[in-house]
Amino acid sequence: MHWHVDYLLEAPAVSLSHALLVYTSRPLERAFAAWVQRRPNITAPVPGAGASDAPGQTHLFAVAPYPGWWADLGSAAARRFAQEL
Repeated sequence: MHWHVDYLLEAPAVSLSHALLVYTSRPLERAFAAWVQRRPNITAPVPGAGASDAPGQTHLFAVAPYPGWWADLGSAAARRFAQEL
């Protein structure tokens, strides 16, 4: 096991339902993680998890789902992420 998610997926109470992949030539991981955390219904269950290279941030999020949440997040990312950096 290497990544934080490897350890999480070993826990019986944890299930991975979605993953959001973003391909870019620019180093946007930190900015994108901060942007995601500001979205409604998204929390950081374990501060600092998945972001050992970004002190004070997390790259692990929990979503309190509502109908259409995944589509909303994807649409917001596609339309507004670059504008909010």
